[in-house]
Amino acid sequence: MQLSEQAKSLWAKMTKDNSGDAWLPLYIHMSDAAEMAKRIWYDWLPPGSREVISCGVSLNDGLDPWSDLAMQRAFKLFVFLAAAHDVGKAIPVFQAQQPFKNPGLGGQLFNRILETGLPLKPYEDFAAPHAVHHSLASQRILERNGLHRTCAVILGGHHGKPPSYTQLNNFSGYRDNTGFNNMSWTAVQDELLMYALKLAGLVDIDETRNMEVDIPGQVLLTGLVIMVDWLVSDEYRFQYLQPNLKMKSSEQRVRDAWDDLDLPSYWEASDAWEMYDLFEDRFGINPRPVQEAVIDIIRETTSPGIMVIEAPMGAGKTEAALAAAEMLAQKTGRGGVFFALPTQATADGIFNRVHNWITNLSADGEAHSLFLAHGKSRFNKEYQKIIYNSNVGGLDGELDNVLVHDWFDGRKKGILSDFVVGTVDQVLMGGLKQKHLALRHLGLANKVVIIDECHAYDAYMSQYLFKILRWLGAYHVPVLVLSATLPGDKRFKLINAYLGIDSTPQHGAVPWLNVAAEKAELPAWATNYYYPIITYSDDGEVKQCKVSTTTHSYDVTVAYLKDEDIIAKLDELLSSGGCAGIIMNTVKRAQMLAKQLADHFGQDVVHLLHSRFINTDRVTKELRVRDMLGPAAKERPDKVIVVGTQVMEQSLDVDFDVLITDICPMDLLIQRIGRLHRHDRLRPDKLKTPLCFVTGVKEDGFDKGAKAVYGEYLLMNSQALLESKISLPADIPVLVQKAYAPQGVEVKPELAEKYAKAKLDQEKKIKEKEQKASEFQIFSPDRRHNLGTLIGWLDTGVNDNTGKKAEATVRDIDSSLEVILIQKKRNGSFYLLPWLETRGGEKIPTDYTPDDEMAALMSSCTVNLPRSLAASWMINKTIDALEKSNIAELPGCWQDSSWLKGELFIVLDEGYRAEISIAQTIYTLKYDEKYGLLTESMEVVDD
Repeated sequence: MQLSEQAKSLWAKMTKDNSGDAWLPLYIHMSDAAEMAKRIWYDWLPPGSREVISCGVSLNDGLDPWSDLAMQRAFKLFVFLAAAHDVGKAIPVFQAQQPFKNPGLGGQLFNRILETGLPLKPYEDFAAPHAVHHSLASQRILERNGLHRTCAVILGGHHGKPPSYTQLNNFSGYRDNTGFNNMSWTAVQDELLMYALKLAGLVDIDETRNMEVDIPGQVLLTGLVIMVDWLVSDEYRFQYLQPNLKMKSSEQRVRDAWDDLDLPSYWEASDAWEMYDLFEDRFGINPRPVQEAVIDIIRETTSPGIMVIEAPMGAGKTEAALAAAEMLAQKTGRGGVFFALPTQATADGIFNRVHNWITNLSADGEAHSLFLAHGKSRFNKEYQKIIYNSNVGGLDGELDNVLVHDWFDGRKKGILSDFVVGTVDQVLMGGLKQKHLALRHLGLANKVVIIDECHAYDAYMSQYLFKILRWLGAYHVPVLVLSATLPGDKRFKLINAYLGIDSTPQHGAVPWLNVAAEKAELPAWATNYYYPIITYSDDGEVKQCKVSTTTHSYDVTVAYLKDEDIIAKLDELLSSGGCAGIIMNTVKRAQMLAKQLADHFGQDVVHLLHSRFINTDRVTKELRVRDMLGPAAKERPDKVIVVGTQVMEQSLDVDFDVLITDICPMDLLIQRIGRLHRHDRLRPDKLKTPLCFVTGVKEDGFDKGAKAVYGEYLLMNSQALLESKISLPADIPVLVQKAYAPQGVEVKPELAEKYAKAKLDQEKKIKEKEQKASEFQIFSPDRRHNLGTLIGWLDTGVNDNTGKKAEATVRDIDSSLEVILIQKKRNGSFYLLPWLETRGGEKIPTDYTPDDEMAALMSSCTVNLPRSLAASWMINKTIDALEKSNIAELPGCWQDSSWLKGELFIVLDEGYRAEISIAQTIYTLKYDEKYGLLTESMEVVDD
């Protein structure tokens, strides 16, 4: 198609070189995007995602969405939208822009446009030059030409956020900006639109006017257009037009860029599971009953959806999920796996296992991309080694078959990697109003999603989980949910969310009429006590499989223990040696107990684990404990006591001879008990049988820390259900279901009034959490308001440039605040903490920016501040105080480091103490290598 000189004169991009004269014509950028879209569709996008888009495009036209005709139609629509994504730059207000750093080039292009006869006035003469973004103009140009809004809105959202109705309604008021009031401008806009049609192989505009796209299809196409735009906007790979330089064809430009970029093709899972034993080949193990059951179920499913695997600790759920993911990926055309875990520590703990599995998958030499999705991934040595090998060509000069790809490195693009291990937040944020959300959905839609430790998510997080499960169901993404202790009501809500079935009561409570909320009656698959149990959907129908297992139950003796009796009890039980685990509900309580025990048993016997150590110390301590007490430990210490917090409940595969734990909700208590006699080994005579002692229970109730963390109702349920013996795993479903039964449990008559109040408080708290969570959530994919478009999808979203606010929004916890610890000596110089393994105690430069190695070591000394300084009512005051002291005391050049930019510091003296003055209170903190960050005192100072 021959374009007019007017169309050829319009620019899409100008060089960032403030003295250069290179620029990219809009029509070439459009052609580049069309060719890149073809590559993305066939070489990167897995078949399962293509099918979702094809179904979405063929929703109302009667075509078989899986037919070649329907698939080709969806492909052409995508290429057209990619080509037309920046057609909105063909408006006067955009073309009149003058780059501040290169006004000469801007003037040349301005005059060039005028010479073609297109009317154009200086940028400053427009009344409101920022009122119309070019992405919105792209949408309106499509709509003006008769394209359905469900297609046009994809271009309106290609800069990360679909437009609002207010923006659309205000658009007509800026016709001077858009050229919609000028025949010359509308003619060139329509000409470029026709050009986009030709690039996509479409005959004319009539071919697109009857196309509509459902909401899931709109999201995925938006994500793909964003990806294409980012790829072809790389000036390094897509050179701009320069004098005396002949431009290559877009086909050649994309071919060269693709070869240079070297994006891995989507993972094509093999059909190996049809021919031989996956567990032997992938993991070198004989399958256990739960693992065999999972494989047998998937073999028989015709249209797999969600699968909830409930089995005791140590039953092999992780390997079952990975084997299932391979089968599901092959059956549904997915190109990767996202393995989501509750914390950074649990993600790190499983990363190596997933990496080894991927390595076995890729024995054919095909390279696949891997991403560790959490904020501390740069401190994971195994992950950093993969990054290094990816950049230098492997240890033997050849690329490994697992790599971390540069283009996928980053918060927004990492989820597009083939395989992702990360915190569940990265999945939950799929339900959060946040810019560029379509990219996150695209990354998830391409994969099988595994959600581990599902019991660990509270009512607030669960609302986001239900929301994203609904979207994953709409994308037909296979989902595997793993838990050892899952209440039946939650199982019911998880599966219904995925299937798009409303689990909420038909009507709410009306207290003044004495009308209770109408509860949905739970089906048998949600209320039975079978265990282990696998509940799954196949073609929308919910089915269930009770797993027959030869694992026999073992009895755990349970007794209450007063705090003041802990040392005496351990003296008695460990007199002949043994390994004791103690799990406290708060860091402060764990620190205090660890000190008392160290004074009595000796520093070498007692180890402490919690979240208030600097990163390097925490990793070192966890590895030491895992080496001593993990599954691979052959020679255990004669006597050891490990004191910790919830990190031990989720993150560590360790095995204790005896357990002491603070009281907590029943499902979490069972998780803690799961660290007791976890592996088959010889034990001291006094500890031959499993013993669990429960602390934190007082005559007048519970420890205040336990109540603050969990609320009184769930603690009372645990206390009422606990007996002197628990049979595991047989009692797990009974105890968990009773603990979370809507009607509550039976308590002693004298506690009835207190229990009723605690139950009401808990229900009110859950309702508040659910309401709070809904404030920031996107609407569901089957919501057909707004004419079934994404308009307003992210309205009132979180304004969050760093992503930290968004991650915090999906967890209903007091804000956490991380700071970097450094030391300042009497000579006025700053130093790294002396016990760091690398460069410990080294002086930090102040007259120039620290090199990357030094800055990384400084960053590795981050630590969470105590709740007294980081709670919601204190955090802003703390930040203000630290910013002021940092500005006054620290060199500004540190902020020039990418590792240190925006970070807050606490400067310790030679005794490792620091004072923070906030309002009229001076907080004295101390960092202790053995005990972590301590609050030594809070002194109120009079004016």
